[in-house]
Amino acid sequence: MENYADAAGRLMHARVPDRVPSGWCSWYMYFQNVDDKGFMKNLEWLDANRHSLPVDVVQLDGGYEEAWGDWTRTKRTFPSGLKAVASEVRERGFIPGLWIAPFSVEHGSRLHKEHPEWLIRNSSGFPVVCGVVAYRARPFYGLDCTRADVREWIGDVCRTAVEQWGSDT
Repeated sequence: MENYADAAGRLMHARVPDRVPSGWCSWYMYFQNVDDKGFMKNLEWLDANRHSLPVDVVQLDGGYEEAWGDWTRTKRTFPSGLKAVASEVRERGFIPGLWIAPFSVEHGSRLHKEHPEWLIRNSSGFPVVCGVVAYRARPFYGLDCTRADVREWIGDVCRTAVEQWGSDT
């Protein structure tokens, strides 16, 4: 396996950092119940304690979004938006990270309602359930990445996270 990984890394021109970055992720503190106040409280603590707990990346994980698939729409618990969150993380000297799952969409989300044709479907024409968003007790579906409009949308979401909000990871 090691030989395979080395060969794949060489062929793909893998970028290997000098050191592995360390990070903090909101999921393991708050799960889906994250809000901007709790996130900022932890960011302040990480900033004040960086001498004893060196952290590079501070990542906002799932729970900020209105629904899976609606990655650019935050819940009311993030009133200032994701750009403000990433800016605060960066201002404190950390690398801002944001969790998204752009290849899936939750049943009942805005994306699901507006673009049902984007879903992977089985031979009977029904959407293929890829899993369940457990904390919402709703199924999620895979997006059909063979469609140019789906690939464009995924690119738009990723560009928004990086170019507009300032997330690095």
